[in-house]
Amino acid sequence: ALQEDRVYIMSGGNMKVKNAMYNSTKSDYEITANAMTKLVEDTAAAADTTFGQVKLDLVKLDKLPAHVGKKGTVDILFVVKEAYELGSVTRKSDRTQLSKRDFLVMDEGA
Repeated sequence: ALQEDRVYIMSGGNMKVKNAMYNSTKSDYEITANAMTKLVEDTAAAADTTFGQVKLDLVKLDKLPAHVGKKGTVDILFVVKEAYELGSVTRKSDRTQLSKRDFLVMDEGA
């Protein structure tokens, strides 16, 4: 479970234009996780606000639309301002129930 005041690194998510049928947030985009997504706590970064020696090419959240639909990696740094209730969606292909949670995120530009 994610905990408040901790730093996490997420890799393997996908960014896409939101599907308004399933996403009622005000944002036009969504970042989704899949079976290949990894989310790990970065205990070193929590103690060191310089985030160690990792070299990131950060993209601000308001600049993400320029990357939608393109192959490649985008480095983003954001704070989860609010985590909404856990819900579920049904996968069309096999009617499997999947867990879903929406988050409100922000960066220094917000």
